[in-house]
Amino acid sequence: MDKRVEAAKAIIEREYQRDLRIPELARRVGLGRSHRAFLFKVETGFTMKGCLREARLTQAAELLRGQHYDHVGVKQAAFAVGYRSIPNFTRDFTKRFGKNPSRPRRTANMPLNSPPSA
Repeated sequence: MDKRVEAAKAIIEREYQRDLRIPELARRVGLGRSHRAFLFKVETGFTMKGCLREARLTQAAELLRGQHYDHVGVKQAAFAVGYRSIPNFTRDFTKRFGKNPSRPRRTANMPLNSPPSA
């Protein structure tokens, strides 16, 4: 895997909860605008934005399932993983897992679906 893509993935995994901007992230790892979209997608199967979304949603599902924290609400989970809009979080979560984000709280052993294929 290209070292710039590995570096970008590592930053996403470390800093997903921050207000991470894709152009800033690409600049930090030395990927130009047109090259970043192509190379990142080829190497990972995701766009940079998709990879960031996946990291955030996976962590939010963990929080809502209660594996790390007790009684975390949807709003708290969304903000904790870097979302700034509850409607956007709810839409992305439902699209990714096929369930409203309030549902995992009711079913702590909810299996997480595999990420969508590229």
